Amino acid sequence: MIGYDMSLFSFLWVPLFYLFWRALSPEGSENTGGVCALIFGAVIALIQFITGPMVFPGGFGFLRWLSIFVDLVFFPAILPLGICLLLLLFSLLTGSVNLTSFMLISLIPASIFRTASYSSLTEPMVLVLIPFLWTALAVGMPFFIRIAQEEYGLKTVLSIIGCILLPFAAATAYWAFFRQMNPLGFLLSFITAAPMVISTALSFAVRIKRG
Repeated sequence: MIGYDMSLFSFLWVPLFYLFWRALSPEGSENTGGVCALIFGAVIALIQFITGPMVFPGGFGFLRWLSIFVDLVFFPAILPLGICLLLLLFSLLTGSVNLTSFMLISLIPASIFRTASYSSLTEPMVLVLIPFLWTALAVGMPFFIRIAQEEYGLKTVLSIIGCILLPFAAATAYWAFFRQMNPLGFLLSFITAAPMVISTALSFAVRIKRG
């Protein structure tokens, strides 16, 4: 029963969080790129599903961390964001593109493939922690990018640093739990989730203010 609940969480968390995020968006706001995000996410997830780990995990040290970063953070989360930014840079996407929505949509196929692959396991790290960290990155990284675009000086520098360090914190959090270093894992998970919590709270406050 617990394994079924965790599989259900893994399957539904990202899509439901996307719907929640869209509910926080201003009424009538345009958001393009959803189809592209779904296609890119499906292609990336399918490639990972067919090829398996891109980096051989090794033992418990650096190779294990690198495998986590590449297979669980870079390909599912960072690569779609990079693709979206490139499409915007070359004006291949028109209209208003919400980076968080783009990332969340692109993560839906990954969550489906991962649930199908690990549904027989009752492993919270795989079925619960990974979707949670994905949504934290999907909200947190665009949050820092938005601050870097709107602010100047020190805030811009700190936002860029935060955007760069956030994926490393997410990968290290998963690695710490894998190494059974639970206090470090919880600490880094909270750090990874902090920008998501702040961004969501600010969006909710704006939504309430606008009615």
